[in-house]
Amino acid sequence: MLQVRQGYSNNPDMASAIEEVIHQIQQQQVKFVIFFSSMKYDFQQVSKEINAAFEAAEVIGSTSAGEIGKQGFSNESLVAMSISSSDWYASTAVIENIHSKPMLYRKNVIQAFEKTGLNRSDLNLSKKAFGILLVDGLQAAEEMVLSVIHSIFETDQFPLVGGSAGDDLKFTETYVSANGKVYHNAAVLTFVKTSHPFCTYRENIFEPTEHALLITKADIRGRIVYEMDGMPAAEAYASKLGIPTASLAEQMARYPIGRMYAKKIWISTPFKILEKGAIQFYSQIFPNTMVTILKPIDPVLAAAQTVKNIKDQLPEVKGVIGFNCIVRLLQFEKEKACEKVYKELSHLGEVVGFTTYGEQYGKVHINQTLTMLAFGE
Repeated sequence: MLQVRQGYSNNPDMASAIEEVIHQIQQQQVKFVIFFSSMKYDFQQVSKEINAAFEAAEVIGSTSAGEIGKQGFSNESLVAMSISSSDWYASTAVIENIHSKPMLYRKNVIQAFEKTGLNRSDLNLSKKAFGILLVDGLQAAEEMVLSVIHSIFETDQFPLVGGSAGDDLKFTETYVSANGKVYHNAAVLTFVKTSHPFCTYRENIFEPTEHALLITKADIRGRIVYEMDGMPAAEAYASKLGIPTASLAEQMARYPIGRMYAKKIWISTPFKILEKGAIQFYSQIFPNTMVTILKPIDPVLAAAQTVKNIKDQLPEVKGVIGFNCIVRLLQFEKEKACEKVYKELSHLGEVVGFTTYGEQYGKVHINQTLTMLAFGE
């Protein structure tokens, strides 16, 4: 049997907040704990104390730009989830120096994977295991980390979800944690082997418009697009939207770029407009790629559809770990939709997660998305 418990506190006293959350998630035979913390608290101390309370479990966490828990979408809080089961085998790898040399830690990834007893060449691997990835959100290194992880597999489809750590919108430093130790310029990856049913899911709240653009000049590593359709990127983008280039910056989050692959949308959010009309994004876009400008849909209806789709795959769902983009949250707040969106998602059982600086799904780093891991009996 799989048991899930979640904890939440926004107590201004850090020691009390940690104690409250630990008490709420205590249960027998805990195998895995995940937590997300506002920078309001000392992340080193939070990590140390939660790990000490669950020494027999794998314990991972990150700093956040907002939390998701029993109080819905919150800020300046601490949330956590514990999972108890006799059939849940977890092992964690730390990938350091992600800004420049994450491949040096490939061996760590292999060792963590093999520790669970899994076989990398197993064609049915996607039904037996998954990965949860937390990444320092200010290194612009998610794609490199994902490349290291997926290089170890012979199969092309390994279920993985995750998010990029935040820091309450300070954009100064973000941190991840593995078994009580805190890391900067790093990622933590937990592999889980289980016979309990699970699924990964990716929700977006946008749909394609009729406006397509060809990326004609780009710096992949720098996530910069210099030209679209042979024109300065900002000029081409604004022209498709029918607005002056000077007005583009305030509209980009509402009309992000979608990379279309296998009839699915993978969102890249513009970060800022640079000199000579170049645009820097929060994720990589390759030259000679056709992209589509997206437009928003009702996020509450999207959340209801998400619940239906997950329950269709997993009728006995007990809980969800979710990674929700900060730009989505800002949209929810603007539209006064936070409470309604969370109310829909809460139909999936215990829901814990955080507001991210980017999301991971399979091999891809994306933006303005909610990536989710759902599990049950």
